[in-house]
Amino acid sequence: MKKKLFLLFITSLYFLPVHSLTLNEPGVDTVKIVCLYRQVCVLDSLQPQKKTNDLMFLQIGNQCSRYYSFHEYLTDSLVSSISAARGGQMEQEGAQEFLNGLGKLSQKKVSVRVDFQIYKHYPRKGRLTLRNHFGGESLGYEEALPDMKWNLSNDTSTVCGYLCKKATTSFRGRNYTAWYTQEIPVSDGPWKFNGLPGLILKAIDAQEFFSFECTAIERSKGIKLIGKRNIIRPLNRTEYNKLIRRFLDNPGVYMSGSPLTPESPFPASAYKKRPYNPIERTDE
Repeated sequence: MKKKLFLLFITSLYFLPVHSLTLNEPGVDTVKIVCLYRQVCVLDSLQPQKKTNDLMFLQIGNQCSRYYSFHEYLTDSLVSSISAARGGQMEQEGAQEFLNGLGKLSQKKVSVRVDFQIYKHYPRKGRLTLRNHFGGESLGYEEALPDMKWNLSNDTSTVCGYLCKKATTSFRGRNYTAWYTQEIPVSDGPWKFNGLPGLILKAIDAQEFFSFECTAIERSKGIKLIGKRNIIRPLNRTEYNKLIRRFLDNPGVYMSGSPLTPESPFPASAYKKRPYNPIERTDE
């Protein structure tokens, strides 16, 4: 089949109540396309063999899109919603497919390390909003949607059952190769990638420290809203990156200064420095 079928547990989403798909948050758009990406990252540049694997969800709507952890979507909302699903044999079978799929997913040892969410064209067209949760608080920033300068190529490849073309770019200290399909004429993609005449299905940096590859695509069949979460502590991107660095240098000390964390002492491991390999190495 030309189009890769969505995973079994994805199909069960259509048998759950609409309200469960919004994470109890206000909706900002209606989903048209749902994409699942495998995101692979090297957190420590001195140990490139150690990679994290995360599943990421890209919801594309009429006006904006949302990129975030698929595991967060599952654990925060859908697992608890299964028991509340509407009665009927179809709903029950859908819930069972979801559970079976979740079990298969856990066997693949996918790490859950991502908590950021990226909205493109939100809060308005041409803007990007990133929200994250670390150190006991919700923070993030808003910036102009990055204007990525792409070099187009005639090289082709097939990704997720779609014919794709190659493009390359340099963005904030890293060189990327991307594969996009004009069969889905949406100028969007994983993470902050945008600006090509088609949906980006695969992207990887030259050092192979960061890669994003679409594994499943589904046209939305129901009314599902792209939810949003408020940023409790708004920053600019430079301030945000500095806080990330401070947090990773010594999480225990960072969290000790937050009024949102408990006063009891953290374990010794909390004061150990974490590796820092930012995907954006420059401000511009």
